Amino acid sequence: MKYSKKSHSVIKIFCVLSLCFLFQLNLNANDSSLIVVVNSDVPIDSITASELKRVFLGRKSIWSDGSQVNCYMLDLNNKTINDIMKKITKMSSSEFNKYWIKKVFSGSGAPPTRVKKITNIIEKVSSNEGAIAILPSSFIEQVKNCKVIKLK
Repeated sequence: MKYSKKSHSVIKIFCVLSLCFLFQLNLNANDSSLIVVVNSDVPIDSITASELKRVFLGRKSIWSDGSQVNCYMLDLNNKTINDIMKKITKMSSSEFNKYWIKKVFSGSGAPPTRVKKITNIIEKVSSNEGAIAILPSSFIEQVKNCKVIKLK
């Protein structure tokens, strides 16, 4: 079968874009700038990047054991958290806020609870069933009474 030059160009572009997409997914899975912290009773030891996105966008609200998912996040005024949330949700902080405003007003969800301090967010996760949070990896030493799960 013979292809035109235009077809070859389209195929090359498709291959390059596919590789870029796969590379981006791999970056999320091996990202060392963040940690995922859950309450000790949450029935998971790892989470995929797409599952984490679903959790923080309110598309997954129940864990496999039937317990309610409770999301906590640092205030989006923190640049590191903005960068982390952008990697996970593929949204800027303003897009993320608009997304949740729309969901709240349509009655289809409640946004992650925002917390100002790392120590407070760790306390919330450790004391609330079904809790999950994303933190900068530099705070791993402060995580007590919670599980740090693998992002795969």
